Amino acid sequence: MTNVSVYQDSHLYFDPDGYILKIKGKPVELSATEYRLLHLMVTNRGRLLTHRQILLSIWGFEYIDDVDYVRIFIHHLRHKIELDPAQPRYITSVNGLGYRSNFLPDGEAKGGGDPCIGCGISWLPSV
Repeated sequence: MTNVSVYQDSHLYFDPDGYILKIKGKPVELSATEYRLLHLMVTNRGRLLTHRQILLSIWGFEYIDDVDYVRIFIHHLRHKIELDPAQPRYITSVNGLGYRSNFLPDGEAKGGGDPCIGCGISWLPSV
């Protein structure tokens, strides 16, 4: 049986059920929160997640106004998964809104689908 939640491309392998992350074939350790955040981003590939959506999903309602948590953990996650964290491929910022999940298999074009789930914006250009 194939695990549909596994993400793999030429750089990154992520199996959230097995708590496995490999970059270029080498295991990378993540905290429990980083795993949950990475899983959220991978399962929402190609979409924009607002700060609020991420906070609710990862930390819960009591942290709804603590946007710095999201920024800090995205920063740490980028340093673990990106080839160049200053020019991220997988998780890109959308100023004032949140982060776009670009976990697309090699060769798959960006775009398509609902670019922003529940953020009140019906269309955003590709970033």
